Amino acid sequence: MTGQMSSTMILDRVRWTIIDFRPECPFNWEDYDVRPVEACTACWDGHLEVYSLRDNRLNLKESSVNLYEQEEDSEDWKPVVGPDVNGVSAERLDSLFNNQYDGINLRFDWDGDIVVATGFIEEMYVHMGHQSPDAFERVNRLEFKAGRLVNRVDMSDVAAERRGD
Repeated sequence: MTGQMSSTMILDRVRWTIIDFRPECPFNWEDYDVRPVEACTACWDGHLEVYSLRDNRLNLKESSVNLYEQEEDSEDWKPVVGPDVNGVSAERLDSLFNNQYDGINLRFDWDGDIVVATGFIEEMYVHMGHQSPDAFERVNRLEFKAGRLVNRVDMSDVAAERRGD
């Protein structure tokens, strides 16, 4: 398996890699009656999202998604345009992902944690699955209640200790 692409979070004008959602990601394409198809061996999920904080609330800013459906009486697959998300229509692309959503600005009433990291350490690249938080210089855990950021915990020292720094 190839190292996997990850969704991102924009914090303090920096793009952080999303390492984990706990309990699970608040945005799910299946809620829109579509199922993304792998974009390549580096993106088996078939989609990548960009999140941000708006007024201290969790916000889905944009999404790149790969959508296909099987043609009737055939084994061929054809690209499809995805549904509107929060009033935003998909832009049809001929690239790695075939649908791009910009300016979604969808907020969530979600309780959970998001672990984010930045400053990837190239020597720690793992060529399978998602990268470990220990492979980054800076690691934060963001705690949300009803979609509002209530706590931000710097876990960089823990990651450094695990690396033996």
